[in-house]
Amino acid sequence: MQFLEHEVYRQLHDTLGFVTPDVVHFIKSSSGSDLVEELKSLDLQKKEIVLLPVNDCASLDSPGGCHWSLLVYCKRDRKFMHYDSCKGANEKHAQCVAKALSPVLNAEEMNVIPVECLQQKNSYDCGVHVIHNIDSVCKGYVKENQANARRAALGNDMGENRRILKSLVLELAKNNK
Repeated sequence: MQFLEHEVYRQLHDTLGFVTPDVVHFIKSSSGSDLVEELKSLDLQKKEIVLLPVNDCASLDSPGGCHWSLLVYCKRDRKFMHYDSCKGANEKHAQCVAKALSPVLNAEEMNVIPVECLQQKNSYDCGVHVIHNIDSVCKGYVKENQANARRAALGNDMGENRRILKSLVLELAKNNK
């Protein structure tokens, strides 16, 4: 996700809001009273698209969970959209994040709209699907707005996407030594 944010779509920093998983977990576990102030530095209200990877971890004190999905807020439509590669498995968690974020984003309603997306064929590719869906949403935004941006070479084959992402991680690790 950070590669997409800092490399592929870095020119769209002012319009795309990439929220890290730890911050999404904080949002999900927040009571909401101070959330507007806590998230002020992210400038989410100014972003056209906000991308939130949602985990099904129910514990507020420790990390965990076993499934990831993508919640997207679209400022133009003032709606939340949910991309879940295991149809409906993370619906409750996405609703919780949307409810907490609605006042922060001035969302018209906290209704979460499920979006048709590729479904995983195994029990372990949900993270690859989240990255694919982030890239697809960003590509759609770029295409819709006629902007120029480098794109990740992710397609609809999650096995191939896993290999591409693994290769990318190894290359980045090698370059950062």
